[in-house]
Amino acid sequence: MNYDEEILNEEAVQEEVVPEEKPEEPKKPKKKKSSKKTVKKKEEAEEKTEETVPAEVAEETPVETTDEPAAETVEEVPEEPVVEPAVENTEETVEEKVEETTEETRIEVPEETEEMMTCPQCGRQIPSRAKFCPYCGKTPDEKGVKQGDKNKKLIGIAAIALAAILAIALFAVPAIQKSSSYKKSLQLLEEGNYLEAADGFQALEGYKDSDDYVVYCNALDSLAKGDLEKAISRFESVGELADSKRYVSYISALQNIEGDSFDNDYAEAQRLFEEADGLLDSEGMAKYCEGIVSYLNEKDSDALTQLKAVLDEQTINGMYLTSANEVIRLLNAKQLFDQNDYSGLEEFKDLSSNGGSLVSGTASNYANYIEGKGYYEQELYYSAVSCFNRCRNFKDAEELAESCYQDRPGSGIVYRNTTSSSVSVTIYDTSDGDDMFVKIYDSSDNLVESLYIRDGSSATAYFQGGSFRMAIAYGDYNYWYGPKEAFGSMGTYQRLLLNGSNEYYSFPSGNSFTLKFNVTNGNVDHKSSNYGDF
Repeated sequence: MNYDEEILNEEAVQEEVVPEEKPEEPKKPKKKKSSKKTVKKKEEAEEKTEETVPAEVAEETPVETTDEPAAETVEEVPEEPVVEPAVENTEETVEEKVEETTEETRIEVPEETEEMMTCPQCGRQIPSRAKFCPYCGKTPDEKGVKQGDKNKKLIGIAAIALAAILAIALFAVPAIQKSSSYKKSLQLLEEGNYLEAADGFQALEGYKDSDDYVVYCNALDSLAKGDLEKAISRFESVGELADSKRYVSYISALQNIEGDSFDNDYAEAQRLFEEADGLLDSEGMAKYCEGIVSYLNEKDSDALTQLKAVLDEQTINGMYLTSANEVIRLLNAKQLFDQNDYSGLEEFKDLSSNGGSLVSGTASNYANYIEGKGYYEQELYYSAVSCFNRCRNFKDAEELAESCYQDRPGSGIVYRNTTSSSVSVTIYDTSDGDDMFVKIYDSSDNLVESLYIRDGSSATAYFQGGSFRMAIAYGDYNYWYGPKEAFGSMGTYQRLLLNGSNEYYSFPSGNSFTLKFNVTNGNVDHKSSNYGDF
């Protein structure tokens, strides 16, 4: 079919639908530029025309075709409208006529002949089987929907949306409040207010990980109070929460060095502090433990370097800083001792009395050893052996202690500082089992003479006449420490008294005297003393 035939068919339809109207004068077609859009509309108009024109009308309408040029005119048929073909631009003329014909066809087709629908795009009534809307030109994607049904559907959707919004609001408001309280509790935790933070998490009643944080906060509080057992138990119970795992390592390290004892495992503590990975003062504590390990292994130079670094950084707990300082003091005094310089004695004595357990024992050994050596050189053997016994396992202290026990002398004069012999005094030992040692002092309290008297024997003293006092010591000869300290603390010490109160006896020149002790009804008494006043 060509465009001329289509136009004739349209004219035939118009003739049958409106028979009484007079044919219009042929209009001179307008000149238009042909475009793809025009061609498309023309094709759509053809399809629409074919659908709307009854088949029998199309068959009865005579169609004239011609192969002649468009410039020729068509003769008029009596009583029938004849349309003169366009002379110029046949394509544009056809398009214009198709549009006019289509418009008239849409309007004049009775509504009863077609089932109608509402265009979902523009809302106007169109045939239900139309492939496109003749008003808006768009293809309908779905069948028409009644406006009332559409409104009901919209109302239902709006109601569902409103209910969803209300439901979200009911859950959102408490969630926002809990989120705010959760953040506030975390802030309290960061500020170190552990118990307040625990109360805040407790009030959240299971929100997120708040229950675990309650335990976590209480664990931090226990650690702050020094309750390591309770703290580590609580941290272990919350597993991986926050820094719990590192806190377990940190507390385990502290437990390994609790009390600063030599029995502590500082090497293991160092490993655990390093495992804590910078938590609290773990980095400084790892260095501290490293220094103590060097000290315990007698690597004095390494220990001094490491512990001095810890003191300079001041990054650990004060208790351990004090301990580090004490070790440094001890090592400095020890360096002097190794050079036979005993000037560090007072430092050793102070650390022995006031230092921590890491240094006090070692300092005590050095102090006793140095003091023992001093007493030994002064022939104060009992004082020396007392010192050496207190550090018996230190250096050669045990050997020195054994050398402090002196050989038992025979009965007779042990010490004499005069050549005078105008007076003789014979003293008998009547004690049962113990030896006797006697010291004779003049009125100026100068030692004149000393006698050693074995059990059951006697000895005679010779000196110039005058007033003298006597000091007596009894003891087991196995514990004889020499004339300066006699029997040490193992002996019994007395001062003789004349007539009950006077310590001094008058021995005139040219006379001899005999003294017997422990005699019933004798005229010599005594008062107790000690080896220090002997």
